[in-house]
Amino acid sequence: MQKCENVPRAVYQMLSDHHEKVDGSGYPEGKQDQEISVYGKIAAIIDAYDAMTSEQSHKPSMGPIKAYRQMLKESGLAFDKQLLAVFLKSIGSIPVGSCVSLSNGRVGFVLTLNKSFKPSLVRQVYSVTNKAFIEASDIELNKSANLRTEVVIEKEVDPEVLGLQFINHIS
Repeated sequence: MQKCENVPRAVYQMLSDHHEKVDGSGYPEGKQDQEISVYGKIAAIIDAYDAMTSEQSHKPSMGPIKAYRQMLKESGLAFDKQLLAVFLKSIGSIPVGSCVSLSNGRVGFVLTLNKSFKPSLVRQVYSVTNKAFIEASDIELNKSANLRTEVVIEKEVDPEVLGLQFINHIS
């Protein structure tokens, strides 16, 4: 980076501080809370969420919901409480990419959130009833006029158990 011209100072701060933790247990310098730039604190949150939710050669994704919960546990330790709260609110408690079981007997992945940061569009890819993959179809949640037929999320599903990966169902 030092060989590049006109790189904003904020970028350097972000790169040098993004592995620091507010409790001082990070690296490379073991900085604590106010010693860490706001850019580094933001980058730490983004980097951690990306690492937790990405498929990697040495480990599978833990999924967006588990990552959300793990990061919440580390609020004030690894991550700045206020910045993490803003980030977690913006991704919703059931983030995009979450694998969920629906009340219609299908399993799908959350594609979009509504203005309240709740899942609004789910791509259905598996039938629990038939224990088989189905042709992908998108369903809008909370759009039914009749509450008896409204499809809702019942629970989180571990996609690995069903042999599902989000990346295979987004195009």
